[in-house]
Amino acid sequence: STYFSKMCTELNAKRPVLVHMTYGDDVSHWVVVYGYTGNGTSRSDFMVLDPYKSEVSDPIGEDISLAKSMQIQGANTINQLRLTSAK
Repeated sequence: STYFSKMCTELNAKRPVLVHMTYGDDVSHWVVVYGYTGNGTSRSDFMVLDPYKSEVSDPIGEDISLAKSMQIQGANTINQLRLTSAK
């Protein structure tokens, strides 16, 4: 995916990526991608910080894969990326 290659490029430059995912026509969710494993060619390769708490006991959200985050949210599409820049 074009999104995956762009995320790898940004992460290799030590810049996290904001990912916007959608599910349905008007429901969406943002996560921060901070790293990847393997070749960075699938959703399960990317590690995210997700502010959504799937368990009441989770104090600050989730540190999980992009695939797991999308599964929890019921999201089926990566809609857009927001890139960061170094100071």
